[in-house]
Amino acid sequence: MGTKFIGIDFKTKCIQFYGDFYINKRTGFIEGDIMNLEMMPQEQFDIIFCIEILTNI
Repeated sequence: MGTKFIGIDFKTKCIQFYGDFYINKRTGFIEGDIMNLEMMPQEQFDIIFCIEILTNI
């Protein structure tokens, strides 16, 4: 199956930029709130990295 990466951001512009910049079958981007991940199935993640989010909380 391999490794897959999912980026989550609440800004539509950022999701569009990431989608254009990181074109890869293993990488996806979702518009959403990291404080409310109900749109993701449970036990979806093995590892979570939170980068540059503290300024937005």
